[in-house]
Amino acid sequence: MASIRSSVLPAVEMPLVADSRGSKASPLIEIRSGHRDGPGPVQIDNCAVKEQLARVLGSLFFRNSDRYTGLLQYVVDSALRGDHALVKERLIGINVFGRDPSYDTVKDNVVRIAAAEVRGRLVRYYALPEHRNELRIVLSPGSYVPQFLWPELTEKREGSENGRSALQKFWSPLIESVEPVLIVLGPSRHSAQKRTLRANSDTAGDQKYSEQISLSDALTLSRIVSLLESYGREYRVEMQDFVRFRDLRNGPAVLLGGLNNQWSLSFAEHLRFAFKSNRGCTRTWIRDANEPSRQDWCRDWSHSSAPIAEDHAIVARVLHSVTGQAIVIAGGHTAHGTAAAGEFITATSCLESVNNGMSFDWDSSNLELVVSTTVVRGVSGPPRIAASFLW
Repeated sequence: MASIRSSVLPAVEMPLVADSRGSKASPLIEIRSGHRDGPGPVQIDNCAVKEQLARVLGSLFFRNSDRYTGLLQYVVDSALRGDHALVKERLIGINVFGRDPSYDTVKDNVVRIAAAEVRGRLVRYYALPEHRNELRIVLSPGSYVPQFLWPELTEKREGSENGRSALQKFWSPLIESVEPVLIVLGPSRHSAQKRTLRANSDTAGDQKYSEQISLSDALTLSRIVSLLESYGREYRVEMQDFVRFRDLRNGPAVLLGGLNNQWSLSFAEHLRFAFKSNRGCTRTWIRDANEPSRQDWCRDWSHSSAPIAEDHAIVARVLHSVTGQAIVIAGGHTAHGTAAAGEFITATSCLESVNNGMSFDWDSSNLELVVSTTVVRGVSGPPRIAASFLW
């Protein structure tokens, strides 16, 4: 099962109007923000942009690097000409880095790496006191189209950013990524058990059962997909068996499911909270690396027919995982815990509770939580934070 949604890059227009900073008519460039809650259209004098670009490229942050100078020169020149169709990853790779027109952008990430470095150098350039009043050239995450802002407008935009909801802050590393978000699902526990019984005799049946998910997981997936679509983000959905480590290196990922998702188990293993089981897998629990003997958040599978009264899940957002990409984990012992974890990461009220009593910088910190939920007649109740760890 797979799905792709496309997002639209910011539009670029070049009207000829009177310069608000002078009396003569001159070409202006209008850049529309690609963010839903960003500033409105901003008009900047073409000549001012070219003069500022020359200052930036002549600075110590750019003058000794043909690679980063070439990329910034190309995207700014293309925007000034109104050729925003040229400001795409493949065309940048061809025109700036000399790649073959048929090169594989998934395997060759030269443009993404260079763009990230250019963004960082621009930030360091404007951080110096002598440059703070200059025209800003901004290359926002998630786009290769530059924006041009006067300092006072930049301050307004930053003020708007500070007013973002906890939901926006939690998801920003994924929704601002250039690459599509990969959502990885685990099979339902029932289908996983059937797959194990049939693995040695029926390969076709094995694949059939590996693609079945629980209704609860499907509803959780729907919440996450709706959220990504509301931000115009591209995404792709895959079952765990069809995902390789190299796929996770190509962009941010959401790992949906706990015990039923091998990728969730693998990535959580390196975190403070991780799923563990006894030798016969008759009992599972969430391990606290700081208190290894603690087994409060457990599930006894020896009485699997007994109704579930409470479930526990792991919620994590790691900005730079072992893949080099941002990863979100939302998974429980059962589908009930996964449903609670999915509700937690898609509800502003739940994420706002993370800030209660904690000092947390959403833009630079990693987060891992243990979430608990009471299950009543097979339905998960509101998620509750049982433990948290920030780093």
